[in-house]
Parts: sequence; structure tokens; C-alpha cells
Amino acid sequence: MITSSNPVEIINQLKATVGSQNYIEDTSQMESYLNDARGLFHGMSPLILKPLNSEMVSAIVTLCNEASIGIVPQGGNTGLVGGSVPSKSGLEVVISLERMNKIIDIDPINYTMTLEAGCILSEVQNAARDVGRMFPLSLAAEGSCQIGGNLSTNAGGTAVLRYGNAKELVLGLEVVLPDGTIMSGLRRLRKDNTGYDLKQLFLGAEGTLGIITKAVLKLFPLPADKATSLVAMSDLASTTKLLAKLREFSGDNITAFEYIDRACIDILIEQTDLEDVFSQKYQHYALVELSSSRQDANLQSLLESVLEAAFVDGIAIDAVIASSETQAAQLWRLRETL
Repeated sequence: MITSSNPVEIINQLKATVGSQNYIEDTSQMESYLNDARGLFHGMSPLILKPLNSEMVSAIVTLCNEASIGIVPQGGNTGLVGGSVPSKSGLEVVISLERMNKIIDIDPINYTMTLEAGCILSEVQNAARDVGRMFPLSLAAEGSCQIGGNLSTNAGGTAVLRYGNAKELVLGLEVVLPDGTIMSGLRRLRKDNTGYDLKQLFLGAEGTLGIITKAVLKLFPLPADKATSLVAMSDLASTTKLLAKLREFSGDNITAFEYIDRACIDILIEQTDLEDVFSQKYQHYALVELSSSRQDANLQSLLESVLEAAFVDGIAIDAVIASSETQAAQLWRLRETL
């Protein structure tokens, strides 16, 4: 059994496992792997490993398990709470999944995508869109976060009301367990009631029970109609009332409902090129979006009707409805820039 009493030997074995082009041991090149996105958490590591496939991950984990060496799995390192940054002990190796970034299969008929954990979220969205489908998980870091990290943290994103958290968008997983065993469960069947749903143990576990290496994701029809609005309200309690009214009128058409307070708007105006949407200052806002795959959904009219009822009931006091995709994108910039 390999023991941690000979760290040089273990480090050499780990480097040999991934090959000379797939690790970093020069500390001057490790900065992006050892610090969080906000610069609040800082760690140390003797080695950044970049495996190319699940077998390499398995071999790394097996070696580290036998030598009692700590492992920090890492995706895009976009988290804000330090979960993907190693400790300051310098005794943990980082396993970056960034080079395991292949989309293995897209099945537009079955509405599924099979892919490796290092795929960038925005590239997953684009790949689905290219075949006329949608992967609905969307969040501010989608241009750099990786799907493995999204699943390991059970990311919510802006469309969680309609499609649920990340764990509800997964049909199957491949995971490397703490002893190096590869658990293969890349199922694409929706009506699967056989045995334990083991994948749910790893979704949201942040790599503590195993490293997600591949996944089968659910896809959805592309929206054919959207309606977007920024709604102002007089008090915080009105936000939940507005959401309830939207659900009553539109059912499953609510894609997003994002609360924004006045302090956030003031910061955006002060720190960015964004301007206040309204001529008057309000204290509470909700960014609302309805969407449907039906072209005849008439969501603009539906949203107008909901807001009219909200005005009558005193729930809403002002609103702007986007009349184009460009205007909708401007409203979303408020949320995405925060």
C-alpha cells in the first residue's frame, strides 16, 4: 500500500497517471485554481491534475485513497463560498475536470444529452439549441461554470420555478466513488422505477461522496413565445402575492420570477452603465418572464391581463413590459449584472 510517508513518490505517480501535459506543479500558474471568484478564499496545493477521462479520475482517486491524500474536485471554480478551493494546508490535490469537456450524444427525439462533467454550461445550452432543443439551467456564471459543478451544487438558476433545480434535470450519472470505483448509471429512461435512485446522493453533495464525471441531461422544447416584465411593488409581501396571481393566471408558463430591491438598483446605476427603468424610485421589484413552446400562447396579452389585475388589487404599482427581445435582454441585464 502506498503511504503518505513518501509524498514525492505519490506525486510522481499522480503525474504519470495523467501525463506530462495534464498537470500543473508550478505554483505561479495555479492562481485560478487556488482562489475563489471573489478573492475571499485562498488555498494551497502541491499539484493540479487535469484528467482526460473517467479512467484517469478513477486512477487518481484510487492512489489518493490508498495514500490518505485529500482531494478537491473542481469545475469552473465559479462558486462564491470557497467549496472548490483547497485548504491552506497544501496537502490536498485539485482535480480539475476542465479537459473532460466532450458532448457524447444528443438525442433530440428522446430529449436527452449525454456529456462529460467539464462541459461549460453555455456550450451545453448552445448544443441543445443547435438541434432545436433547450437545456433550461441558466445562471450568471454560465459562460465559465461547468456542468459537473452545477450538478454537484444542485444549482437553481433563473428558471427554477418552471424546470426545478439541477437535480431535476438529470436522468443518469457516472460517478467515481471515494475508493476509485466507477459507478456507471447513464440511464436515459424517464419512467425508471427500478431500485434505488442512487444519482440523487451525488446531486448537491459537492463532491463529498464522489466525483461526477458524466451525466445524461433532460432537454426541453425551445420557447416559441416569451413575455418579460419588470414590476414595481409597494412592499415585500406583494412579491409573493404577485407570484401567486401569476401562477393562477398562467399556470406552468412562469419561467422566472426574480426579486430585486432598491439597494441593488442603486448599486447598478452607480457602478455600471445601466439606468433606472422607471422615472420614479420604488423599493421592491420583480423581474418576471413567461414562456411557452406554443406559438399561439399570446403571453404578452396574458401578462398584461395579470398585471391589470395586480394593479386593481394593489399588488403592483408600476410595470414595464418588454416589446422586443432587445428590451427583454436589457431587463435581464439588471439581474445578470448583480
